[in-house]
Amino acid sequence: MTAPTLDGLLADLARAEARIADQDRQIAVYRHRVTHDPLTGLLNRDGLSEAWAGDVDNCDAVAMLDLDRFKQINDTHGHPAGDQVLQHVAADLAIRYRHAVRLHGDELVIVDCRGRLSGLVDVPPSWTVPLPDGTALAVTASVGIARAVESLKLSLARADAALYDAKAAGRGTACWWDRRRHPHLRTVEQLVDRPAVRLRDTRTGVAR
Repeated sequence: MTAPTLDGLLADLARAEARIADQDRQIAVYRHRVTHDPLTGLLNRDGLSEAWAGDVDNCDAVAMLDLDRFKQINDTHGHPAGDQVLQHVAADLAIRYRHAVRLHGDELVIVDCRGRLSGLVDVPPSWTVPLPDGTALAVTASVGIARAVESLKLSLARADAALYDAKAAGRGTACWWDRRRHPHLRTVEQLVDRPAVRLRDTRTGVAR
């Protein structure tokens, strides 16, 4: 049996390192697919849970956003236009806030640690989105904001309750969570074993 040469060993090592690097790239791609929304590139629900677990101590507040009249945008301008609106809004949120998330549809979440969410109450977010046909569309959002607590579930529930209040007050409005308006959402224990139903889904008469 011929003894391996130094050149041969180095070549084997280089091939092994290349295989490991390729596996690392594949794992990174798979991990991104699992934790990110394919349309917008934002975190998805799993990605939010993972980010929250590693960064909860740095989170000041959580906001939930619904784009106003989003169904009307799809019905009037078509779903490609709706996708473009989501991508435009997502790109802006990703730049401005620590974590930006698309839960589903036009329901978005932002998490921040720099006190920027407070300003949304005075100036709710709005965007001018160029559409594929060359026109520009004015887009607004209703926003519910809550102080971050250790439980992501409770933080989101409070922000969702505040979002219901914002939508009840009118489109393009932002509201802070107010425990006096929603005393049933005061503790984590009150959320345990409850079905995953959003507060505003139990109400009627609030326009989306």
